[in-house]
Amino acid sequence: MEDFDNMTIEGLLKRSRKKSFFKKITQFFKKKPISYEKALKNPLKHTFLDLNGLGLKELPESMGLFKNLTTLFLDNNQLTNLPESIGNLNELEWISLRKNNLTELPNSMANLTKLRHLDLEHNQLTVLPDNIGDLEELRYLHLGNNLLKSLPESICRLKKIVVFNAASNQLIQMPELFGEISEIQMLNLHDNQLTSLPESIGNLKEKVSYFNISHNRLKTLPQTLHKIQFEDIYLDNNELETLGTLGENKYRIDQLHLNRNRLSDIPKALLERSRLYLYAKNNCFTEEKKAELKEINPGIDL
Repeated sequence: MEDFDNMTIEGLLKRSRKKSFFKKITQFFKKKPISYEKALKNPLKHTFLDLNGLGLKELPESMGLFKNLTTLFLDNNQLTNLPESIGNLNELEWISLRKNNLTELPNSMANLTKLRHLDLEHNQLTVLPDNIGDLEELRYLHLGNNLLKSLPESICRLKKIVVFNAASNQLIQMPELFGEISEIQMLNLHDNQLTSLPESIGNLKEKVSYFNISHNRLKTLPQTLHKIQFEDIYLDNNELETLGTLGENKYRIDQLHLNRNRLSDIPKALLERSRLYLYAKNNCFTEEKKAELKEINPGIDL
């Protein structure tokens, strides 16, 4: 299974068909880091600021003076909060805050209306601001490895997101209208506590190349799941007894991972797909049923 949580920019670039933003951003990695103090002497000059790994425990309010910044890196620090002045960075398109100690975000972040990439992985966030839905230009949202139990309803207004990662949190349910984020191509929700997914998930209209809901507590699947064109689906380590309508249409599915569930059968519509890689170890199939499944699909991994 691909390590989506730690996928590099190059990896995402290969998986995503919308490459222009990644091509634009990779040019910045050739720039040499500059100290905050030196940059502060002429804050309006800078469009790129790399403050990774400096042991920062807080950011001063003067951060808001860098009003022409488009790219800001603050990974691998010790930040527990951000100043309200962060909302003054109106030109910001990319901000990365991985591996800090953030417990909350300021409401002023909703002012970053040009933001396209927001990376908050590996923090201690328990909630997101209710106004996060104001970030309507957002394409890439990384929330993995936090302490989130729920997501605000306003997140469903982020219509342009193509990569949504909230793996390894404590999510119990998803917002009912989550499927309104219909441009999603990569959805990662593994290692949460989800028992169901909203029916609106069937509104995802682009081809979904990566759909990972493994290591949750799913008992059923939405009856709308058959409306989506998938590449790879990961449903391992849940409590599924049935797959519902999955596979009822003729849409392409490349890989379907069903290991360690409670399935006693697999729909014939899935078994008869000659190009589907199907993994279904450690379920509740009888030996007779295994023989029957193997007869229909000799390549199934039981």
